[in-house]
Amino acid sequence: MMNVPLTQMSDKTITSEFRLNKDIRITRGYSVKNNRRKYFREDNYFKYGVNIVYDNIDENNINKYEQYFNNIKIYRKDVNESEKVELIPKSLTN
Repeated sequence: MMNVPLTQMSDKTITSEFRLNKDIRITRGYSVKNNRRKYFREDNYFKYGVNIVYDNIDENNINKYEQYFNNIKIYRKDVNESEKVELIPKSLTN
């Protein structure tokens, strides 16, 4: 069992937080180091036990990381079935 958030929030400014019931939480924000903003994002999919984080990202790389996170797909392969089941619909991560 992990404690969330995984990101140390004491020095962070949260700019947005999305919640869908008790299943999903997506938190974005930044901290300031050497007079520069360093960005973070933490996605918690509680229902599935999945947490995905980026932290300490420069502003010039933030779009690249957002694109990666917005296109992540998590699948579960059922034991008795050969088909993959998409756990997190793309519409929830954008």
